[in-house]
Amino acid sequence: MISTRTLQPTSDTTLSMVVSAPAKPAAVAVVLPAMGVAANYYRDFAAQLAGQDIAAIVVDLRGQGDSVPKSGRGANWVHADLVDVDLPAVLDLAGNEFAGLPLFLVGHSFGGHLALQRAARAPGGLTGVVLIASGSVWYRTYAGLIRTRNLLFGQWFGLIARTLGYFPGDRLGFGGRQAAGVMTTWARQVRGGIMTDDGITTGTGVFEFSLPLLTVRIEQDDLATEAGVRALAAAAPQAPHTDWIYTSAEAGGRLDHFRWAKHSGPLAARCGRG
Repeated sequence: MISTRTLQPTSDTTLSMVVSAPAKPAAVAVVLPAMGVAANYYRDFAAQLAGQDIAAIVVDLRGQGDSVPKSGRGANWVHADLVDVDLPAVLDLAGNEFAGLPLFLVGHSFGGHLALQRAARAPGGLTGVVLIASGSVWYRTYAGLIRTRNLLFGQWFGLIARTLGYFPGDRLGFGGRQAAGVMTTWARQVRGGIMTDDGITTGTGVFEFSLPLLTVRIEQDDLATEAGVRALAAAAPQAPHTDWIYTSAEAGGRLDHFRWAKHSGPLAARCGRG
């Protein structure tokens, strides 16, 4: 059964969540969406996880989907607000409602970056991390003209965010409407590497945790490349790492960076195997 819930991590922030709970869950997954993607987009995936006896809580990230406030000149936030304020509230809710069950963070794209940061901050209570189509956005993890395109567009988007005080991705066709703090950091990642508490790095050893880490690479994904996925996973060198490629043949439908969520049965089954 799928339901919609809300949660208030702060007095002026309300997060909307899509919750799917089987009759007898064996584990719980907190699912963090991609940049600009609403939680409702993952309803099919949540249902597939429930079919594997995994309860799913899909969170509308601050400012996305039905969560409020929306970003604007008077409403700005940074990664730390998502990782250190919003996520602990969601994880507390998951721990209370599904007490004693293994608890996994599942991040898609941008959500994978948040999952890694949270796991590094507070691994206690977590059982593992799953990254789906989530890779470093550093321009050097791309090849050819795409490398140059991503670098130029990334810096242009950052400039727009700094100038306007928010990023109007809903009008530009990339990333949805985002807070200036989130988008300017993303632009820095494009030109510099992986975000840490202290800045940007291209090295390893960024995320220090030893939880099991599963990375899922999606066939025909030109946003989270093999090099990008491997670079992001390498930033958590202490984590026992498994890499898996999800193919269109296995899914029974054409895949890309986003479309996997509509053909997610075998992927959910893979998550169910631990």
